[in-house]
Amino acid sequence: MKKNVILADCEPDEIIDFKDGMGVATGKDFKIISSLCNKPGKSKKLFDLKRYFKYFLVPFGVFIKRKKYDVIIGWQQFYALIYSWFCSIFHVKKSNFVCAVNYTYKEKEGFIGKIYFKLMKKCVEGKYLDCIHVLSENYKQRLLEIFDIPEKKIIVTGFGTPDRYEEFKNSSVSEENYILSIGRSNRDYDWIISEWTNISKYSLLIISDVYKNDNLPANVKIIKSYDQYPYIMNSKFVIVPLKDCNLCSGDTVLLNSMAFKKLVIVSYPSTLAEMYIQDGINGKAISKDSGCLSDYINSLTDEDITRIGEQARKSFLNNFSRYAMGNNLGERIKMLMQN
Repeated sequence: MKKNVILADCEPDEIIDFKDGMGVATGKDFKIISSLCNKPGKSKKLFDLKRYFKYFLVPFGVFIKRKKYDVIIGWQQFYALIYSWFCSIFHVKKSNFVCAVNYTYKEKEGFIGKIYFKLMKKCVEGKYLDCIHVLSENYKQRLLEIFDIPEKKIIVTGFGTPDRYEEFKNSSVSEENYILSIGRSNRDYDWIISEWTNISKYSLLIISDVYKNDNLPANVKIIKSYDQYPYIMNSKFVIVPLKDCNLCSGDTVLLNSMAFKKLVIVSYPSTLAEMYIQDGINGKAISKDSGCLSDYINSLTDEDITRIGEQARKSFLNNFSRYAMGNNLGERIKMLMQN
């Protein structure tokens, strides 16, 4: 009997709900094989070297035992991609259905960029990778322009996060009456700070270990913290401002905030606005034109914030939990396998 596996780079507990949803949708039992590659160390170069090494080591171990597996799901996308690459360069007989989850291609510059593109092209265009999962239709179209792959090979469904509302609903932080913006990747903090000069009833708290600004208004503060959940739970609401509207980023912060009954404001256009936000119902999508954000925030009432926050949690539970993600993706995978 062949096994079905989910290759991950996180603690198995984090994706048990995803595994269960995937299993119900496909009618298959899945086992999680996890090898952490994202634990930071003292040296960034050493950390990156270890991470890249695992991107190849873990898939090679699966490749050696490939005849034991039926379905291979890459929760860590590179585990599935590099596995497909090994199959391709050794020209082995295809024996598995392989899917890379939450696929993101980030272009790199120079000689390294050319090598990386050829590697990704070999992975995604080959017959060994059956499908890639992305988080928006816009990003799907972008990939179709970059790679020579059939449209049916790309599955579009939303992301999903664990529900930690009960765990953190009674948490506390020292800050009060603040709006939160958090994250290090693809964030346009300059935009929201420029808008905050016209906002007085709330302070702005930015949590980032990479963003710096020496000319902050009096009601804006930047801190470093890796414990995001208490800060989300105790905020009035959350803003996710994206620089590149085409890149899939900010999903985890958005969904954790929705799970915690928070109104989430996202910049528009963006994949977040496209995939998750029903404007004015379970969140708000705002243009980055001057004054749009500050005008909206100044018009908000406490009743608005509470109403949208309640709808955000309902939307999360119905559509964007980690179980729902696994179930939705599993249904699409089952259809591909049947065809």
